[in-house]
Amino acid sequence: MKTRAFEKRGTGRQATAVKRSVNGPRKSIRIENGKQAVYKFRRTRAHRRRDTKLDDNAETRSKSRETNPEDYPDLDFHHTFGSFLTRKNPVSKDTDPVIAGYWDLLSHSPSLLQRHIHEIGNKYRDAFRDFFTAEPISLHGHVSDASNAALLTSIISHLVSHASSDIGTPFFEDEFKSNPRVAITAGSYGAGYGCLAYNAVIDSNRLVANGPRPVVITTNSSAKIDAQIRQAKSDGCVALMVELVCASDGKAITENAWKNILKACEKYALILIVDEALTSIRCGAPFAYQLPQYARHGYPDLVLFGKAVRTNGIAVEWRGINIQKLDIEQQEERLFTILDWQERVTEMAQAADLLISWGTLV
Repeated sequence: MKTRAFEKRGTGRQATAVKRSVNGPRKSIRIENGKQAVYKFRRTRAHRRRDTKLDDNAETRSKSRETNPEDYPDLDFHHTFGSFLTRKNPVSKDTDPVIAGYWDLLSHSPSLLQRHIHEIGNKYRDAFRDFFTAEPISLHGHVSDASNAALLTSIISHLVSHASSDIGTPFFEDEFKSNPRVAITAGSYGAGYGCLAYNAVIDSNRLVANGPRPVVITTNSSAKIDAQIRQAKSDGCVALMVELVCASDGKAITENAWKNILKACEKYALILIVDEALTSIRCGAPFAYQLPQYARHGYPDLVLFGKAVRTNGIAVEWRGINIQKLDIEQQEERLFTILDWQERVTEMAQAADLLISWGTLV
């Protein structure tokens, strides 16, 4: 009986997994998976030919994904390869000569490029706004960082502090700031840690969950949405987080449910956040909430983005059902609000990440 063993070669972003098989050849597979190596056994052509009982003289072999999935990358939208939409090089001269110029500088002198980080950030922000209409306010290493309840509460408070007019009753009382909760729609993907990890689809994530459990809102009955959101507001939730395409089963939220969510969130002054980490760019519109069946009823207040955008963070939708009440209408006011948060609270993303994301959007 053949046995197989794996050993790791190399560290960091690239590593080599070597397959050793008794009575079989060594086969190396280079796998890219963030900061650590993942070991996969890849069946050889001989194995596949044997398993499919193909004749040794066969001149052709099916290349379909169904019969030969090993020939295709993992297209799980939540996995590493889910970040790639096409084979286009986002930093080439054909994409944008300005981006390519910065990238060349990165290759020769990363420290020198860092001196241009604010210039790159400003141009990236313009490209993001032109593409999505929403405006990035906070960038992070992972979407789980951006979905933190404490962070979201601080950003909402920051936006309120820059309101051009008195909105009267704030979006939440001061007593809720010390231990903020969020509401989520049933079937949400969850997060890698924090309060949303309680509802994560990955078992290991649920082990590190902490903080107040989120309130779960079901959307299968539009008639019950109003009552659920009213209760969530009274239970101390500072925002409702919605996935327009449910990550657990791939079902899109109905137009009627979305309309009722918007109406209730406006009625009870609950900030509405759309998690577009899975759906941004991929669903026929820059963000899924901009599809006609959703956009005709209104817009969310904040947007979580990641994956295909190639950066992760939070964007402000100035047309949002609650955010628009702040009357921050002039672009100069909006820019000042964004920069005030970024300069006081968060660091700019790495130049390489900004350039790749910028090239993806142009």
